[in-house]
Amino acid sequence: MSGERENEFGNKEGTVLDNEDREVEGFGEENYSVQKDGETIMSNKRMKEMSIDRLSALPDGILLHILSFLSFDLKETAVTSVLSKRWQFLWSELPELNFRDHSWDVGKTRDFVSWVNRTIILRSGSYLKKFEVYFLYDECYALDVNVWVRFAVKNNVKELSLSLHSGIYIYTLPQVLYSSSSLTCLWLQRCIVAPQLKIEWPCLTRLAFKDVELHDDVIQEILLGCPVLSRLELLHCWGFKRLDANSESLHELMVYESKDKSKIDLLEISAPCIRSLVVSFSPVEKKLQLLNVQSLVTADIHFTVCDDSLEVVYTTLELLQKLQHAEELILGGLFVEVLSRLVLHGWRLPQSKHNCLALETSRDMESIPGILGLLESSPLLNTLLIESVDSYEEPFRAWVPAAKNDLECDLLNLKTVRLLDFADPNHAGEPMLTIARTLLKRATTLEKMKIKALGSLTEFASEFTSMSEMVLSYPRSSEKAVVGLRP
Repeated sequence: MSGERENEFGNKEGTVLDNEDREVEGFGEENYSVQKDGETIMSNKRMKEMSIDRLSALPDGILLHILSFLSFDLKETAVTSVLSKRWQFLWSELPELNFRDHSWDVGKTRDFVSWVNRTIILRSGSYLKKFEVYFLYDECYALDVNVWVRFAVKNNVKELSLSLHSGIYIYTLPQVLYSSSSLTCLWLQRCIVAPQLKIEWPCLTRLAFKDVELHDDVIQEILLGCPVLSRLELLHCWGFKRLDANSESLHELMVYESKDKSKIDLLEISAPCIRSLVVSFSPVEKKLQLLNVQSLVTADIHFTVCDDSLEVVYTTLELLQKLQHAEELILGGLFVEVLSRLVLHGWRLPQSKHNCLALETSRDMESIPGILGLLESSPLLNTLLIESVDSYEEPFRAWVPAAKNDLECDLLNLKTVRLLDFADPNHAGEPMLTIARTLLKRATTLEKMKIKALGSLTEFASEFTSMSEMVLSYPRSSEKAVVGLRP
């Protein structure tokens, strides 16, 4: 066990022998005695041995439960093998085996693979809830990973995660994995998915692919083989141009566009039962077309790249039209910047039924017209969250009032507003001040406005004081409005 433990009797109840006695008893081995009322109690070493013996006498199930609190990284749990023979291999029987190696050293990776193999050999139990591997993959380890996958499937694993990191090599999944009645959660990274037989994952509820080439027919095979799948994640994958997610059980879909690999300029998503949709892509390189998404409750759309082209304009307006019924809309990346350009060029955003609006945007004047345009098109809005994605390391720039800095209508249903990191000390608090002033003026039923500045703003005490005084001086159309501003 790491570290030396202080005498548990302390100075209140007992007195530790003097330094000379410590040396005689062997202080370096924690073998010194403790006295209470002139009577020797017991040596620390003996007390420790008795504690370990009592713990070791507990049933395996209880001991494994105790060890499970250390099982985030199996290397930490394996340290308990030094306690006694009773504990020597107990850690290998944990129901959750998490193997992680973050090293980029070839030698350390080789040792890591050998350690995983030894652990599998040591294990005698059959119940396996989770098997996770995270390491730098090389094609020379393909046979080893095959053994791990077969071991997991044979032991009826419920959650399997293969996070294989490599800029060159891709691992080919063994056919045995495509038929597993126990799997409930599967994460695959840098793998080749090429089933030769029918996929059978009858209990799988969550499936995630990262850096994987997936074609339309393979995705359809996967969806057909997962009758109870509720969440699908396609992160930086490529090769597909249409997602027909027609399963009634599939309620969550996440798609992150792959960089530099996808040559497809159109992605169609048909998901009639999807309730939560997250998509991150570049409207410059690809058009996103949503079909049959009438069940959407939450939509989260991020633009990674944008320009002033008509293609981007039409894609943006079409997306807003398709998402207008969603109760919660989250927009990030460069989406708000595109909206600002549309508003300033006279475009009107489609009316929506959003109850909650969350925006991630830059902290500059270009973001204001887009924010105000969204507010004008959301008459049912109840909650607004705006969060900045900038840092405070930008050079000073003169603040120029935004071309659009007020609303054309009142916000009759807005009750809660949160502005996070949206005050720039270089701009004396803008653009937060403009947004706060407008909302306090137009939100007739506002109850709460919370403004939080980035922690480093404490370095600008005078600016923060000025901002606070300014916000509190703004007229409010709602008598119930409570405003709080803190760094």
